[in-house]
Amino acid sequence: MRNWMVSIAIACLTGFPVSAVAADQPDLLVPVDAGLAQKIRDYNGNEFERLSFFTRRWRIVEVRPEVLCQSEVVRFGAFPDAEFIVRISPRTNPAGAPWPGSWQGTIESPMLPEEERDRREQALAWILDNVPQMQFEGADDTMRAAILGKGGQFFLGYWAVDATTGIAEEIQPPPASDPCAAFRDTRPNQGLQPDAVSDQVSDSAGFFAVSARVWWPAIGDERLTQPTQYHLEPLKCSPRYHLVYEHDHFRRWAIGGSGPEAEVVQQQWHEFLATLPADEACVLVADIE
Repeated sequence: MRNWMVSIAIACLTGFPVSAVAADQPDLLVPVDAGLAQKIRDYNGNEFERLSFFTRRWRIVEVRPEVLCQSEVVRFGAFPDAEFIVRISPRTNPAGAPWPGSWQGTIESPMLPEEERDRREQALAWILDNVPQMQFEGADDTMRAAILGKGGQFFLGYWAVDATTGIAEEIQPPPASDPCAAFRDTRPNQGLQPDAVSDQVSDSAGFFAVSARVWWPAIGDERLTQPTQYHLEPLKCSPRYHLVYEHDHFRRWAIGGSGPEAEVVQQQWHEFLATLPADEACVLVADIE
């Protein structure tokens, strides 16, 4: 029993299909039509195909990064059956200072059923009382996030674009800068300095991209293991466009794992790689025509 509960303590939780939620909050994701999506996929070539192997499903989208700066509640619609209303707040470093362009998310909708929430609260109480490794300052909040198994993280990135060539380059803003100042209408009380924006980040020729993870537990899953995770990543060769996908935990684990099941996935991986054309270095561009 104890070993089982320790395994809960060091893992997040399995997910389940989520019903559609209200759409009256600003959307972070914007659909891309099928024709453009295919061009984006083709341009990203092997980089795209290798990433897609570790997904259960995916779609190509654009993002509205300004909603992270201008709204406290956003809609993250990964798929029609996986739509979340997420309340976001600026993340802080261990010293309590804000990390610019970085938010922690709490899922407000859908909600865990009361019976499920009670079951997980009981599991949390058992861990905190009986597992020595979990008896440290702040363990309550840490384990509550894991056991309730729902939440999110969001990060802003910035790409500068050469006006002549159209080539994009990722820029890391200085720690003191506030990327939200580029959108002017920043949320109040963020604790950031709007005037501390680097020239590169405020360059109108550039664009912002968003990386995110949103996770949700399996209702009734007695194992309380890995959550369903929905990832959002800017595509490597065309970072203005993003891939939102449901992460395949098993395939990712199996590539470096051992045993018969892992060996099956490893064989599939090698066969998959053999179908790809020779690698060609891509040029990072802002737009796909």
